[in-house]
Amino acid sequence: MKQSLDKALTQLARGDREALRQVWELSAQPVYAYALSVLRDPHAAEDVLQDTMLRCAANVLKYRPGTNAKAWLFRIARNLCIDSLRRADNRTVPLEDSAAALLTDSADIARETELKQQLEAALAVLSEQEREIVLMYAVAGLSQGEIAGALELPYVLVRSRYAYALKKLRRALDAKM
Repeated sequence: MKQSLDKALTQLARGDREALRQVWELSAQPVYAYALSVLRDPHAAEDVLQDTMLRCAANVLKYRPGTNAKAWLFRIARNLCIDSLRRADNRTVPLEDSAAALLTDSADIARETELKQQLEAALAVLSEQEREIVLMYAVAGLSQGEIAGALELPYVLVRSRYAYALKKLRRALDAKM
């Protein structure tokens, strides 16, 4: 049975470097998914994931055992995503791998592009905070309590913003279809 993230962080704080592997196994996929949904660049998302783990190991003594471990870790990832977005404002967007694009069926590309545009348009109706709450819940799989901890917001506010954001998304998607 896998140990909990809280237990792994506690062991890491005690100097057990093997516990970092447990932290990775328990959180790498949702942290990467969250970073990818925010940054929309697989390489930048990988960088954020790795930097999150490095910062986690470097700052593990600041973690208070028994608190919300997932929220603590996602606060680190969120801050790194914000830093990455700030740096990206001065860079160009990398080109897609043209060889991979040639191997994909053009009908699939058109369908995926249309769906992606519809989703992006729907997400555009949300405020930045609403979008972040929805992505943390839907993509990263965090609970509303964990999101509240990661964003340092009251639980009730996260819950109501999530519900309101879903209504806005439904209206936006219904209008597009």
